[in-house]
Amino acid sequence: APVPVGDRAFFYYGGWDGPHDVAEVNGNIGLATLRLDGFCSMQAGEQEGWLITRREPFRVPEVTLNARTAEDGYIAAEILDRHNRVLPGFSREDCVPFRGDAVRHVLQWKTARSPASRSDEDRKIRFYLRKADLYSYLPLQD
Repeated sequence: APVPVGDRAFFYYGGWDGPHDVAEVNGNIGLATLRLDGFCSMQAGEQEGWLITRREPFRVPEVTLNARTAEDGYIAAEILDRHNRVLPGFSREDCVPFRGDAVRHVLQWKTARSPASRSDEDRKIRFYLRKADLYSYLPLQD
């Protein structure tokens, strides 16, 4: 099983240079590493791509990203209601785009809080990516 070490997952494995039933073989232990949640990603190249997440019960407009972008790439997002309508104050234009490489980056919007009248509803996130890998995200649950 992988061993979490900081922002990486360590995979220890063994190997031999011959059949297992031969007495004289050379064996060693190896180590492979991977960023946390780095098995796969939603990836966009030169052309911008986007995706909409499933509905999730998050009440606070805070999303933690595990992502990497090229120097001129970005990830931006907007928060949607169940009918894919953008919540006021949480549009793509209100989002501070992520650039860089981080396992736990908190995505920011210029608006600090979601409207209280809608705090009991599920939300979706529409991510926009260009020259970026989005490995995982986690909405804050309160």
